[in-house]
Parts: sequence; C-alpha cells; structure tokens
Amino acid sequence: MLATQSSIVRLKDVNVARQLALAAYRISPTIEARSALIEATALPPAVRMVGAKDARIMYAVGIHPGGSVAAAAVENTVRLWDLTNPGHPRALPYQAGMVCRKIYGLAFSPNGRLLAASCADGSIHLWDTRDPAAPRPLSSLTSLGVKVYSVAFSSDSRLMAAAIADQPVKGSTPGSVRLWALKGLSIRPLGKTVRVSRAAPAKSISFRPDNKQLAVGADDGTVQLWNISDPGRPGGPIGVPGTTKAIGQLAFSPNGKFLAAGGADNLVHLWSTDDGGRPRPAGKAIAGAASYINAIAFSPDATTLAIASSDSDKGLRLIDIASRRTLATLPHPSPVTAVKFSPNGKSVLTGANDGIARLWPVLSPQLEGMTYTVSAARFSPDGKALALGSSDLQLFDVSNPQTPRRLGPSLPNPDGFSGTVAFSPNGRLLAQGHGRSGTVQLWKRDGSGPLAQSGPPLKAHSQQVETLSFSPDSTVLATGARDGAVYLWDVRSPSHPKKIATAGTFEGMVTEVGFSPNGRLLVAASADKTVRLWDISNPKAPRPRGEPLTPAQHYVYAAVFDPSSTRLAVGLADSTVRLYDITDPSHPKAEGTPLSGPHGYVFSLAFPSDGTSLAATAGDGSVWLWNLHDDRAPTVYATLRMGTGAMYPINYQPRTRILVAGGDERKAWIWTTDVEDAITLICRTTGDPLTHEEWATYLPADRSYRQPCP
Repeated sequence: MLATQSSIVRLKDVNVARQLALAAYRISPTIEARSALIEATALPPAVRMVGAKDARIMYAVGIHPGGSVAAAAVENTVRLWDLTNPGHPRALPYQAGMVCRKIYGLAFSPNGRLLAASCADGSIHLWDTRDPAAPRPLSSLTSLGVKVYSVAFSSDSRLMAAAIADQPVKGSTPGSVRLWALKGLSIRPLGKTVRVSRAAPAKSISFRPDNKQLAVGADDGTVQLWNISDPGRPGGPIGVPGTTKAIGQLAFSPNGKFLAAGGADNLVHLWSTDDGGRPRPAGKAIAGAASYINAIAFSPDATTLAIASSDSDKGLRLIDIASRRTLATLPHPSPVTAVKFSPNGKSVLTGANDGIARLWPVLSPQLEGMTYTVSAARFSPDGKALALGSSDLQLFDVSNPQTPRRLGPSLPNPDGFSGTVAFSPNGRLLAQGHGRSGTVQLWKRDGSGPLAQSGPPLKAHSQQVETLSFSPDSTVLATGARDGAVYLWDVRSPSHPKKIATAGTFEGMVTEVGFSPNGRLLVAASADKTVRLWDISNPKAPRPRGEPLTPAQHYVYAAVFDPSSTRLAVGLADSTVRLYDITDPSHPKAEGTPLSGPHGYVFSLAFPSDGTSLAATAGDGSVWLWNLHDDRAPTVYATLRMGTGAMYPINYQPRTRILVAGGDERKAWIWTTDVEDAITLICRTTGDPLTHEEWATYLPADRSYRQPCP
C-alpha cells in the first residue's frame, strides 16, 4: 500500500514520493516496494527545505551570488539555509530583525553585499550580507506606498528599484516605481517617484543588464520600458505590446537579448530586446500552463527559461528558449510562487504555497525535450554517452547518469523520425535509422565531442529501417527493415558503406537484428512470427543455423543474446518472453516456462553486462525486470511504470545496473536498479525528512515515526 502511495504522490510531490518509497522498502522489501524504490531513482530529486512547522505561503526565494546560502520569504519572515552540501541544506539560525508584514519579494545584490525584502506594509527591509550566513539588519525604507510588490538590483549593484502599489485614489490603486543609488551599504533616493499607472499597482520590475532600461509590469497587464540612462530622471515610457492581464513577474535575460513576462493570461510573452530599442515579439507566447504564471527566471547563460505556475502538475517548467522545447517538468503539491536559478546555473530554487523551498537540479534522469515517441535508446560502449531517437537524434553525456547533459543540438533528418540507433563496439561510429526513406546515417564519434556526419545517408532498404546492429569488431553493420530484408554492410570505410550480403528475407517486417557477443552468430526477429539464426564466420556468406524458430503464433518483436552468447531471449506480441539455450545454435532449446506479467506487446529486451537479469518493455507502459541468477527459475525483480503510454526501447549501461527506457510519453528515464545504490542516491538528495504529520498521513497508526534516511 505504501509503495502504491509513493507512485501516486510523485505526480505532485517528488520528494515525499522518494521518501515514501524508501520507507516502504525498509518496512518490507517486497517486489512492489523495490519497484517503487527503483522508480524513485528516475525522478528529478527535489531537495526540500521546510520553511515553517505549519504550512505557510512562500512568496519569494533567492540565492546569494556566492551560491552558499538560500533565502526564502515565509509569510512575514526570511529563512536562510547553508547550501554547502546542496543535497542536505542546513537551516541557519533565525536572525532577529528578518521580519516584516508579509514579504512579497526578495533580492540579493549581484555583489552579494545586500539582501532586500519588499513588504506588504509599504516598506523595504535591508540586510548586510557580506557574511550571508549571518545577515546584519540595516535601516529599512518605509512609507513607500501601500505595498511594495517587487524589488530588484542593477547588474552593477549601483541601483535598486521597487514596484509599488500607492494609496487608492477614487477607488483605483495607482502604481509607481522608486529608484535608489547604492554605494557600499549606503542607499540614497534618486529623483521623484515615477508614476507608471493611474489605475493599477506596479507588480514587477527588472533592470536590463546594461542598466539603461527598467522594465515594469503592472496589475492591468501593461508592460513598460523606462530609459534610466539618467536614473534620477527616467524617460519614457515605451509601451510593450502583447499582454492584457495582470503581470505576475517579468525579467530580462542576462545577455539583454530578451524580455519575458508572465501573468494571469497563463502565458509567457517573450520579446527581443537585443538592440535596446522598442521590443519586438520573439515568436508566439509560450503556452502550456492551465493557470496563472506566478514567476519566471532566466538561466545565467540565457538559454533556458524557468516558468512557475499555479497548476501544480506542471509546477515549474524549464523551457529551451531557442527551440521552445520543454526540458523538464517539475511538479509541486501546491502553486509555485517563486523561482531563481543558482549562480552556476546547475540548480533552480522554488518556493510554493505549502511553505517549502525546493532545490532542483536542472539536469535529471528524467529526460524530456523530445517532440515525438522515443523509439530508440542506446548507451555507448564506454557508458559515457546515450543516444535517443525520436523525431530527431539527441546525444547526452551520461558520465553521471543522474545529470545527463546534452551534447550539442538535436540532429534532424528529412524523414522526421529516428527509429533505431546503434553504436559500434569500438565507440567510433553511431548508426541512425530513418523513417520512410529507408536510409541509414552513419556518424563519426570522437570522444565526448559532437557527432560528425560520415557521408550521405545510405539508401539501405526500400522501406523504413527498424533495427541496426554492429558486429563485435565494428566492421559490419546489419540492417533490418519493413521490407522484410536483412542486409550486411561493410563499414570499414564509413563514408562509403558496401553491401556484402543478404542474410535473409522474411514474410513480415524485421523487428530486430543482433550479433552475438562472440561474433559468431546473427539473429533476426520478424513480424512473420519467426526468429532466425545465421553463422557469420564469413560475413559475406551468412549460413543459416537450423530451421526458423517459431516461439508462438504471435509477432516476434525482440530477440537478444545474453553476454555468454549461449542464451537467447525472445519477446512476443502475446505478452511473454521466451528463453532459449543456444549452446547448439542449430537446435535451440526452450528454457522453462515463458516469462509473463507484461500486458500488450513485449517490444524490447536487454541483458546487463553480467547477464544475471533481463529487462523488458511492454505496450502497457511497464518495464519488467527478472532475476536470472537461478537459470531454471527466473523471478520478478521489479516492475516499473512511469506513465500510461507504451514503452519501446530499453538498454543497460555497460558494466552497471543503470537502465534506460522510453516511449509514447515523449520522455526517457534512467533508473538505478541496484537497491543499495538506489538508497544511497535518494538519501544523498533528500534535504529535510518527512515530518511527523506527513508520516501520520501516509503510514499506518501502528508504525512509529522513523526518518527514511537516518
């Protein structure tokens, strides 16, 4: 029951789900608990910092420019955490004076000397943060208006600005902006209050990085740009078209090329501001939220936009600005009210209405950004790279599987489909099968650098290429396609592959081809319900071994050798997996009874390097793992389910228990399947443990409180 709750809770609260999964396994290490624990390793870890014992609204967050301290505004109090160990932030002692009547905004000055909090009583409270772990209160700025919604510093730390709601006039609440000059810790007001609206409060402000313009967003949906070349006499404003409803937050990108604004229209509008003149719309507004946009933030390198919204299933989205692809979706149990990137751009800090701050890695084992089904997934032989095929080809550095990093832009192809991929065993080539054109593209790979195209696409088949495999010596490529043919290609000159043999033809499409690890055999599976084996001691003259194998009267989708080359696993459309002893390839012998459990077609199979387990993907969206330590009686090790869509490719990272799979959800997941490694991973990135109240909510009354990670 607890394991099941973990799977449900993860749709809203990833951190609690991970801790519940671990608690379930510690209480009773059942298959269900082990499955939940392994599933949790593919979730983006949300290191949490509880702002108060009782849940309170957290309107604002911030990270000191040195990256060592996080701040969060919990109702009327500023809380601080030491981030020296980002997996376990340490709450710093409460500092006297860090209180005002409801804090709407927080900002550290870029030089790290000041922390400012804008308050609902019309004041700005300031602290000396040269020692960020022990802020020292400074004189507050008071009587600025009815409320101060936002405060910001210029990039050179010489200016500070505030967005203000003024005293109501005839039933309307005007909005204004104030500016101050900063020198060291001293603050001096500049000029007069700048009225930005007669009928709507100013809600958000942002300095352009060149400090010559100030953007202001108001509660009536207007966005203005003010010229602050002379900050004592702001000029303008220039109206920015496109928005019509209340602005939640706006921000300039760190390179000054973009201005973004989000608010009550559930959209994020993006304008080009690279010339410093009148902003121009930079494409369509970014949609996808079902509720208000409360906060936005650009990454330090200006390539990614973080969007925080009130719909908790979306929570926080990370968007690649160039492609507009969603790189990550980070759910929260309540509306996300604030977001900030860490100075190094590796993390984002969020605040939410449950009074909890969460520190998320920008990179996580849940891979998004694909625009179509993930149909191919393969680790490189050295385990350092991962290739994913979808509408295009994407390559990731997985030296650390928990933080996969994209290696260059995605690689499109004329068919708009990358259905299969394969690395050569020497790691120097990557083969990519395309869609309806029947072509294969070979790419040269040099270490961790980008891929280089090796010649034009190879017209390999008359129909879509379904499967690819390299020989162990990396000189031969086998291809199988919907035309039912299996071809062998000499790829010693990868820019000019040569067909050297037709291994065979089937009456249905070829779903899988593969070389045995010892290089002596080739296997092919087909939708004509057969599996065939060939002796390829001479690749130019493949020789059939025995009669075609017909495991059952169903399509065969997968056929893979184990590392010893003496066992063959076959996945079928009847939801079963069959194991065969192929010590004598001419006479395969069925081993035991078929492995069952999945529903729908079994699409792919994978053995780890030691051959002691087997993984399978299925049409019902599940991933099944079997323990093969006892050859005569395989047992279910875990069943993983990350969504509802079918799962297709699956692959183990060489020499590890790291597993990748993807499918119709347009995502891929990387799991740590070793239990002890999974426990270590979860406990390394938890932050504050489950509270006693949370424990009582999810666990039976007879279970006394125990931290999942002691």
